[in-house]
Amino acid sequence: DNHTEDQHIPVAMGRSFTIVAALALLSSTLAGVTAVEPLRQKGLVAAVQSPMTDDGMTLNYTVVPLQAEYLQSTGVNRVFIAGTTGESLSLTLDERLQLVETWEQATQADGMDVDYIVHIGAEAIGDVVTLAKHAEKHGAVAVGLMPPVFFKPPTVTNLGAWIETAANACPS
Repeated sequence: DNHTEDQHIPVAMGRSFTIVAALALLSSTLAGVTAVEPLRQKGLVAAVQSPMTDDGMTLNYTVVPLQAEYLQSTGVNRVFIAGTTGESLSLTLDERLQLVETWEQATQADGMDVDYIVHIGAEAIGDVVTLAKHAEKHGAVAVGLMPPVFFKPPTVTNLGAWIETAANACPS
């Protein structure tokens, strides 16, 4: 083992290499963490847009069942909520919680065969924990996590602890 607990990942490295290096260092940092079964994907996953009202200021929850029906009709069987389309940074915690509950209701409708992954990343670790517990309680098959983008964990050890805190909030 040739790294110290406070080793920083060089910022100037390419993104792919940095991610690989971080994962390699995290594997030793999180050696005692119990692994869960990997999520096996069969079919299509859509990173869905969070529907907004015309003014762009409010979520339009009534559109979610229509999204779910349309996506299923096109062969999509899993959606990624508030994830890779960037809304997690612009929605409130309450909006994100309600959005998950709305997708839960939409995917439980008769004839629906769509499930969901919930993005739980946030700047505040307390929000991450709340989102993780909520996602698990409301039937998410998995969660996605992006670490803070403004106050970044300064070391790999800090990043590992941050990820471990999120993972412990939704153990299944």
